Amino acid sequence: MKQSPAVKAGCAMFIFSVGCILFAEPPQLPPHYPKAQYDESKVPAYTLPDPLVMLDGKKVTDPNAWRRERRPEILRLFETTVI
Repeated sequence: MKQSPAVKAGCAMFIFSVGCILFAEPPQLPPHYPKAQYDESKVPAYTLPDPLVMLDGKKVTDPNAWRRERRPEILRLFETTVI
């Protein structure tokens, strides 16, 4: 049975793609990048802040205060310290 040029091209592309996946090198981290820390005894002590206390010390007392004040504070902290 004769194959059409489109089928041959598709097979060749599939074989090429599989070859690229199998023989590609894994991504390498830069040499100065810190190693992963697996030993928990080496992690310094820390305390997570109470999510229901605002930055000015006021407590969140109702859902509206959460939506209006505290949630935006947490999102801003995340944007500036994590991302």
